Amino acid sequence: MKYLLTAAAATLALSGGAGATTFTLDFSGPICGGPCWNGLEISQDYGDGPLVDVSHSRDANNPAAGGLLWWSSSYSDLTDVAYGLSTSGPASITLTPAAGYELTLLSFQLGAWPTTTRETALSIRDGLGAMLQDFGIQTILGSVASTFAGAWTSAEGVEIRWGPDSYYVGIDNITFSVTEAGTGGPTDPVPPVPLPASVLMLGAGLAGLGLLRRRRRGA
Repeated sequence: MKYLLTAAAATLALSGGAGATTFTLDFSGPICGGPCWNGLEISQDYGDGPLVDVSHSRDANNPAAGGLLWWSSSYSDLTDVAYGLSTSGPASITLTPAAGYELTLLSFQLGAWPTTTRETALSIRDGLGAMLQDFGIQTILGSVASTFAGAWTSAEGVEIRWGPDSYYVGIDNITFSVTEAGTGGPTDPVPPVPLPASVLMLGAGLAGLGLLRRRRRGA
């Protein structure tokens, strides 16, 4: 049985990189409609922002089953973990970028409760359900969390799906980036490049010649 404990507060972490805006979901803070305690459901608006919508489910095949639950510790060496249920299908988290942007899943961690080795099926899909990578059955150690890193990109969003026994395997530290679709560039607007003074003078001279030519034709 899991013992009920109180949780510390923190929120979605954001760090601006040179190439893209990078986010980390660490499942800390008052993300359960207020302070969390063990076994409480995580709010569906956690992680949402102007560039991304975050949704999660205890059962990817049945969204009506409810969202993921929160736990403070004992999933390997992780703290503040999201987990599902042992009686439902695979749990899932879907990250959907705003229109005109694409999202790249960079890394995430899975931990086993209660610090015992567990196995889970793991896959990465796009927002339409197409498979991006099927990891098959993964062994999650109870001593140290398993880290999965890559660059899974889609303008339709990216889904992490694991289970079906997501009660004993929790997820944490989901890192992803958001860029303008098709550019691979930063989400911040690119400032206009100022023209050198010599180019401006050349343009003014050409305009003057054109005006003088029109005047001669008129005469």
